[in-house]
Amino acid sequence: MGAVYGNGGHVIKFIFRGGKKLACVNVKECPCPKNTCINHKKCCDCIIKHKNTDSLPFCLFSDNNGDKSIENFYCYLKKRFENK
Repeated sequence: MGAVYGNGGHVIKFIFRGGKKLACVNVKECPCPKNTCINHKKCCDCIIKHKNTDSLPFCLFSDNNGDKSIENFYCYLKKRFENK
């Protein structure tokens, strides 16, 4: 069993067995502009870091105007769907 997530052509693949993550395939090209980050190109580590800080990685929320918080993402989506 596996899950694949992507945004803008960048794919993150998680491989699961029995509900436990076995492997995380890292990407060769990371869209995040923070090249000096220790988690750059290490998708699973990046996602875990952002989960622990209640923020979203750049690859999942690139149009963030400098605020990667979950609250800002909620406001962004709310505005987007209210305009439909």
